[in-house]
Amino acid sequence: LKTVGSTKSDFLRETEVEEYKEYLRNFLNTELIKNNVTKIEVMNEPSHLYNIVDGFAVSDDDSGIEKKAEAYARMVKATKEVVDTIEDKDYKVGILSLTGISTEAAKKFADLTFKNLSIDDFDTLTLHPYLSVSNSPEGILGKQVDYYKNLANGVESGVNTENYYYFNKTEPMWHTEFGYSSSKETNSANLSVKDEYEQAKMVIRALDELKQNNPNDLTYIYEISSGGTDIDEPEDNFEMIRSCNSEHPYSAKFSYLAVANYNSLTANATDVSREIASNNQYVTKYQMSNRDTYLVRTTSKYGSILDYDFGTNNVYYYDLFGWYFG
Repeated sequence: LKTVGSTKSDFLRETEVEEYKEYLRNFLNTELIKNNVTKIEVMNEPSHLYNIVDGFAVSDDDSGIEKKAEAYARMVKATKEVVDTIEDKDYKVGILSLTGISTEAAKKFADLTFKNLSIDDFDTLTLHPYLSVSNSPEGILGKQVDYYKNLANGVESGVNTENYYYFNKTEPMWHTEFGYSSSKETNSANLSVKDEYEQAKMVIRALDELKQNNPNDLTYIYEISSGGTDIDEPEDNFEMIRSCNSEHPYSAKFSYLAVANYNSLTANATDVSREIASNNQYVTKYQMSNRDTYLVRTTSKYGSILDYDFGTNNVYYYDLFGWYFG
């Protein structure tokens, strides 16, 4: 559940806080929401999509980001205050909802937001960790995610800031939006991969990197069903299931099959670690109580011969989509 301000570009105004709290309290007490919702993400990409604070437009310079962070923290506090009053329900509140997580603007927004909050104002962090398809080094996604986790929990390693916060949050992070488009045209974030097979491969690569970082983090892929099907529109074709229309029936794309296979083979992993990262080959071990799963891939467009000792001859091989081949 994503809570919202007054418009898509306007942060919750100071004069609207009490009305918002009354609305949210009534909403969270409804039977439908109580029975189906456990997690609340405060706003959608506030540092990116919102630029009006208390009726005035702000820019993305340091002064504008500071105003945005103050307004966002105001909404976070109001949300958590209401959530804590709801009886017989343990809602969790996730904050930040950041995209462009490698940018200095996103890092500054997080830093200034934390500065306006206390340990009791939220439960966990949420990110939209889109991984660019162009020249993204292996392992970079985990490092980008760790920046925010370290910043929030007082871990200095890898955090370039004068401020460290000690929220000590143990709730898994929520990666509430990421995915890739199979459109032919590339968008500004380099998330278009030209075809459905490449879309499936990139989704699995990103999932693999996120799980290496922390197997307990929760990941939500954008998107399940179609928000648009124009093959030349880079903001369309993120879906994993095609909507039924005159051109094709309701059906799965390659990415849906790949994610279903990935989940089936790795769902119970208690530890995830990179075993090989050399010669264009990458092997990730998903450790489970009854067996281990290894995700094996190459970045070579010509393919490569796997030279890896699994420690046993009792090995079953499956392709990207779950087809058994030996």
